Amino acid sequence: MINKKQKQYLKKLAQTLPSKFQVGKGALTEEVLFMLEKAIFKQELIKIHLLTSVHAEQDTLIEQLVTALKCELVQVIGHRVTLYRMQLTPQLRLITLPQ
Repeated sequence: MINKKQKQYLKKLAQTLPSKFQVGKGALTEEVLFMLEKAIFKQELIKIHLLTSVHAEQDTLIEQLVTALKCELVQVIGHRVTLYRMQLTPQLRLITLPQ
């Protein structure tokens, strides 16, 4: 669980982060989850663009993403979602969170 100070730090890092992934209606397939899993494992912090077709179900989709990827929700701005999962191996961590 990340605290408020850490969440603010991650939001700051996410400002310059491009949305490399798009998720549309009914698009939480095994392939998409596998791709997102690989990305969050490598990068720790990812930004996902939710297509307008999922606007009504956006909250449910975000909840499913957080649960499936076992990550933390950093922020939601419009249709963009930022997710974070700390690397378990300290030597592989790219982001050092403030205490």
